Amino acid sequence: GSAPGSCLAMDSPASSARKQRAARTDTTELPQPIACSSADELVSHVGEICRSLQQPVRTEELWEERALAMRRLHALLLGGAAQHEQFARLANSDLAAPLALQLTDRRSKCIKIACLAAGEVAARLGAGFAEGASVLLPSLLRLLRGAAPSVVVASADGCIRALVRHTLAPELLPPLVAGATA
Repeated sequence: GSAPGSCLAMDSPASSARKQRAARTDTTELPQPIACSSADELVSHVGEICRSLQQPVRTEELWEERALAMRRLHALLLGGAAQHEQFARLANSDLAAPLALQLTDRRSKCIKIACLAAGEVAARLGAGFAEGASVLLPSLLRLLRGAAPSVVVASADGCIRALVRHTLAPELLPPLVAGATA
């Protein structure tokens, strides 16, 4: 065995749980891809994600669940969800508003994950995510105008750039121009 206080000592249960939570909500590591073998399975996954994202943003206990849901969305995209015919409709009609809600969170980690997820959806769907991009843009512009921390501003800026670059949606220009002159 190891001597008490040595480097090989085991973590306490609380420390171990904290490390596991941090790993699940880490924004720097890509999640494991989740492949959907059918449209029904995709609809089920997206439904679960939407339910998690529609929970109250200001509830302290639920932020990790919402962060995990956004990571699950990213995992679905890595697993090929955008290849399913229904995904563009689901992204625009079901996911865009709950993702926009995450941009109102006080936690910079949740905002960063939401921005990464939205940018990934835009990259995978291109012009097929124009409607969703229009839903997200006002919330992203508010983050740029407020007194947000620099990590939030950088995430919002990167997300806006990804939405514009990948969707090439002309309907994004008027809000961008209005946001630039406000």
